[in-house]
Amino acid sequence: MADELIQTAPAIRARPALIALVALKPGGVLIAAVVLAVPLAIDPFGLRAFLPVKQAALLFGAALIALIAAVGYAGTAWRARMPMRRSAPFHEPQHAGSASGSSRENSTRARLQTDSRVGLCLIGAPLALWLWSLIVVTPHALNPALHLGFGWSGLSAHLVIFFAALLCARAARNAGSQRNFERLLGAVAVTTLVMAGHACLQAANVDPLAWIVGKSVQESGRWRIFTTTGNPDWTAEYLAAAAPIAVWWFSRFTRGAALLWLLFAIAILPTGSRLGLAALVVGAAIHTWMRRRACSEGFIARRRMQVFFAALIAAGLFVYLLRDLGYAEALLRWRDFHSVLGRLQLWQASLHLIVARPLDGYGLDHFALVLPDGLRAVAAPLDPVTRSHMPDLLTAHAHNDFLEMGVETGIPGAFLLLALFALGLYAATKPSADLQAPSHIRAPSATPALGASLGVLFTLAMASAPLHTPATALLFWVVLGCLAGATPVTLPDLWRHTPSRLKWQRAGAILATCAMLTALGWAGNRTLVLLTENRQAAAAAAMAAAGQTHAAELGYEAAWGGAPWDHESGVALASLLLDSNRPAAALRVLDQIDTWSQSRESWLVRAHALLRQHDVGSALQVMEHATFAVPDFLRAEMLQARLATHLGQMSEANAAYRQALLSPQRSPRARRIMFEAAQALAGKTQETP
Repeated sequence: MADELIQTAPAIRARPALIALVALKPGGVLIAAVVLAVPLAIDPFGLRAFLPVKQAALLFGAALIALIAAVGYAGTAWRARMPMRRSAPFHEPQHAGSASGSSRENSTRARLQTDSRVGLCLIGAPLALWLWSLIVVTPHALNPALHLGFGWSGLSAHLVIFFAALLCARAARNAGSQRNFERLLGAVAVTTLVMAGHACLQAANVDPLAWIVGKSVQESGRWRIFTTTGNPDWTAEYLAAAAPIAVWWFSRFTRGAALLWLLFAIAILPTGSRLGLAALVVGAAIHTWMRRRACSEGFIARRRMQVFFAALIAAGLFVYLLRDLGYAEALLRWRDFHSVLGRLQLWQASLHLIVARPLDGYGLDHFALVLPDGLRAVAAPLDPVTRSHMPDLLTAHAHNDFLEMGVETGIPGAFLLLALFALGLYAATKPSADLQAPSHIRAPSATPALGASLGVLFTLAMASAPLHTPATALLFWVVLGCLAGATPVTLPDLWRHTPSRLKWQRAGAILATCAMLTALGWAGNRTLVLLTENRQAAAAAAMAAAGQTHAAELGYEAAWGGAPWDHESGVALASLLLDSNRPAAALRVLDQIDTWSQSRESWLVRAHALLRQHDVGSALQVMEHATFAVPDFLRAEMLQARLATHLGQMSEANAAYRQALLSPQRSPRARRIMFEAAQALAGKTQETP
């Protein structure tokens, strides 16, 4: 009786309008297409063939989904008619001997009310984060255009995907439309399988991307394995997070789906991502535990877990045997803890930034812009040896999504993000959150796979940036939306077609349709700008490599003029302007791009431009500013030492040379710079007597 109530109560409260809306076949196909396109899309004619086209697919696809939803809701509102007055509900008399049944019913009803509150919180927390970012963070953002045009618009697009997944799961739970839910998770499973197979091919020196782009891949070692994400770590993280969903999906058709764990382990190992492999193990463990807890599949789950660990051992042996075919560099990375120390310092810098602005933050997508200030706060009390082990590059992310969200939106935003994970994992463990496969297919529920995927994403969010990279961020919102749709929610009946409410619904439908048309136009324009600028920058880079300096300068001017946020194109343009002896124009370009982000190359170009204007003191200040944020920046250390020598500041010059000699870098260029520093320092030591 209790189980029947749990299964049927949400169906009683189902909204026919929403289920009819999500049952639209074009809408379901479009949602699946966006989920499939964002991780796999590339631009073979562009310079950065990964990120711009993914941003374009997400923004335009989400705007189109929202427009279809608004049009569908408008049609439902305008077709509505006043219902007949219904008679009072008939209540069966309760018998005295049904005390035990009433107690079970009361406990079931209390459990449903608890689950309903969890479902409401799962819907309200993303909206709260969205509104907090808009209302509170926007007035205090350092660059409002960056905050609204990229950070908040990206969050809005993800919320559209979240609600689309929620409606798909809600319709599947209430047996209204199973197809859209199947398409949604099927797109995730197919994407994961394609990326895993592609990673294995790249590890074997067979790269289909090279055939698409038309040129050979120059990367070696673990950097050959980037599939369509552009980064080997992102590839490993997406495979680990989507693996439970893929295993569940293919288990509906074959009994050998557990062997896919072996494929994912083999694909993740050559990436050298220790976190990705650990997250895969976490996902397998959570998936096994949740399945054993949900139903009597203990023997099967235990057997599949044994198969997974045996497959992991086999994958390790496979990698060991093929270490001479390019796996050696990936395997050596397992003993490198420099990235771990760098993460700790990034977290310290993030904490300094959060303390400076604990409530409102700096703005979404602002971490790369404010990171140097945090690194300077960390480096200030350190001795020279410890400072030499700080990160030698400026990263775009904090490698901890909770800290990064705290930097960008303040402590409340970080707590809202943590609440999303907590509510989602709690909902996945509730018996009422059950998404079954169709009745004619004997397959386990999708809820354990969704819970395992969310657990993997939480593990990754503690030491990486899955919610700030395109593919894994999309996967997070899809999984969270499915779990929110699987949780029963009881809402007050606000959709009755009374005359006044029906008028408000129709007016709201018209306004929503107009707003979505505007959003679609903006997203289409942003998509065109992203793709056009990407190709213009690629053409300019090719012309610069061919020695066509003037044509390259014109190409970069066109690219940067349409997309002033493109830091790399701005730095390249400033370098070309400096080569043509126009330092003032180069400084103007650098002043504008520094409002979007900062980089080591922009600091170097700025220093050289100031030297062209014979402003040695300002150039020295720029280099001190750079080396204080990134102490292991060898080229800046050498330039700072030479400028200090030119100004007669010998103690500062010697300190810069010594800091360069402490660098742990061992690349050929680093060794050459350190040799020059040693020669300069030895020459000055000999001249001292």
